[in-house]
Amino acid sequence: MTYKALDIAKWFLLNDVDKTLFNKELTSKNGITFCEENVRLNKFLFFVQNIHIAKYGINERFYEYDDGAVVEEVRTNYAVLLFNKKNKKSCNKMT
Repeated sequence: MTYKALDIAKWFLLNDVDKTLFNKELTSKNGITFCEENVRLNKFLFFVQNIHIAKYGINERFYEYDDGAVVEEVRTNYAVLLFNKKNKKSCNKMT
């Protein structure tokens, strides 16, 4: 059985009840500002992929990115918004 990476990402977010793993803090590294939540979530997905491939296989491809491997659909759904309407830094939330 295979799963969509976005569905697995939603599972991780829903199960982080106290929001200690997936925060909304922006981080700057190598001149790039990004959402820490996005990076951590994609790293979790990379580990899940390796475990899942060992048992079942996976249909989605991970791409090389500055801070590690990412699933493009997950990365774009958690793209960083540098400023929202109130001029505060924040990250996108998956709908």
